[in-house]
Amino acid sequence: MMNVKTALGHFSEDTKGSILPTAAVLLTVIIGIAGAAVDYSRQVNARSKLQDIVDASVLAGAHTPGNNNDKLTVAQNYFNADIANFTQLATRAPSIDLEFTPDGALLGRASADIPLFLSGVLIDGPLQVGVAAEVGINEPESSPCVYVLANQPQAAIFNGGANIVAPSCDINVHSERNPAILFNAGANLDINRLCVAGSNIINNGGTVNNLETNCTKTPDPFAGVFTNPPVPVACTTRGPQDGPFHRIPAGKHCNTIFNGSPTIEFEPGVHIIDGTMIWNSGSTINAPGVTFYFPNTDSQIRPNGNHVINASAPTSGIYEGILMFENTQNPTNNNRKRQYIINGSPDENLEGIIYLPNRDLTYNSGGNITANKTTIVVNRLTVNGSGLNITPFEEPTTGSNQTVFLKR
Repeated sequence: MMNVKTALGHFSEDTKGSILPTAAVLLTVIIGIAGAAVDYSRQVNARSKLQDIVDASVLAGAHTPGNNNDKLTVAQNYFNADIANFTQLATRAPSIDLEFTPDGALLGRASADIPLFLSGVLIDGPLQVGVAAEVGINEPESSPCVYVLANQPQAAIFNGGANIVAPSCDINVHSERNPAILFNAGANLDINRLCVAGSNIINNGGTVNNLETNCTKTPDPFAGVFTNPPVPVACTTRGPQDGPFHRIPAGKHCNTIFNGSPTIEFEPGVHIIDGTMIWNSGSTINAPGVTFYFPNTDSQIRPNGNHVINASAPTSGIYEGILMFENTQNPTNNNRKRQYIINGSPDENLEGIIYLPNRDLTYNSGGNITANKTTIVVNRLTVNGSGLNITPFEEPTTGSNQTVFLKR
């Protein structure tokens, strides 16, 4: 179609003085101006709709839990599904370009060609509209679930089969020695962050996400916080206990051994472990609203594997939230670190703080521990072929979910 510039050029060269060419040119100009207004309105409408689709797509991606690839996939799928309602406005199906900016925002860009219906007499080709949307993502601050306090080589060891799932937790290792941590083949840590004060680790084929060395260590949050209970002279239980069922009142338990494979019900309150308490293989232990207290580093509970444990801390009172802790006010205890071995069991459910800063804790093979609302503080940590699923004792300070906001 002849555009207005060409038409006016022809008109200027015409010497015949006919009114018909003049009317044709004026009609073309009038149609072009009216068409431009209509097509501009269509362009504005198309841009607004495309902007809404891109906004919704990046917001859907940003709200998606998981890693950046998961967020990109959701954003792309959302765009693909929603853009079907837009293609009737465009000469081609629009696409979206998605990426994460250096500051962690999710950015989406899209463009479309909008055909001209009436203003084509003045302008060649379609009009292109382009839009962009950027969503900032504030991830919740994580809470350390595990503190390893020893400044020694191999303060933490994760052997083959160790499987720690704690996506909202940090593991904080204070060691600056060489190596601070040892990973062996088959170990897997799916955690928010592994913060190591030192710079040297050995990884023999283990998998860990979000490893940070030379990290600023988080201090022991419970140092000097807990009040030691008074230790009575008399023992509530002592020595071997026979029978299929035991209901154990709060009190002091002196070298108590439960023979066979009984069901043991600990009544709510503080249970002071004097010496070694042994839970044999096949036992079932229920301990709701219980705090286990170790007055010295010779005291311990020794689970011998293949047992069922359901234990939770008190929900009120002076020991609210504390499932297990030891005396750290005695310098003798603090200078006498001891190994503490927990033999694996396929069904352990724990809830509450486990505060054993003078223990070298070892989880042996076969364990499957679910620790909700839990913080574990130990001197050293070794995990041998056990599964450990942890959620933090306290919710992240910014809330349990990430926050997102549309930047543009």
